[in-house]
Amino acid sequence: MENTPRADLPAVTEQGITELLDYLIAVLTEQHDCVEATDKAEVNGNGHARNGEPFDPEMALLAMAPDGASVEEVQRRVILSWLQRGEHPQDILDKIVDHTMAIADRAQLGWRRDYEVSCVTTRISSSDTRPRNTPTPARCRRGCPATYTRAGCA
Repeated sequence: MENTPRADLPAVTEQGITELLDYLIAVLTEQHDCVEATDKAEVNGNGHARNGEPFDPEMALLAMAPDGASVEEVQRRVILSWLQRGEHPQDILDKIVDHTMAIADRAQLGWRRDYEVSCVTTRISSSDTRPRNTPTPARCRRGCPATYTRAGCA
């Protein structure tokens, strides 16, 4: 792939960009059933919850409803919060699975612990946003199949 010299690029005006964006929005809403995100009170990425208060992962777990959608959303938010606070992934896995299984058992959902461990492990792995060259704790070596065990690689 080659870079195109700036002089060879077409001239673009602010009005042209606005028209292009309006067209793309129309295509997305009309042909792909997309909707405009209008809720400005979503999570703002600075550790605060949707209501502007500091996000409390423990309270989020306590408020988690016993259904798949709520469980996944809460787990993802709690995992990211705890990873950002420096919690060890194994500790996160243990706490979230224990809490999730307690809720599922109370609601008599029949969820299997081994499946929940698999789901939460995947969520933890996909939430680990550290750059590849970032040092990891001695208990947690990146790239190792046993990353989420205290013993490390066998």
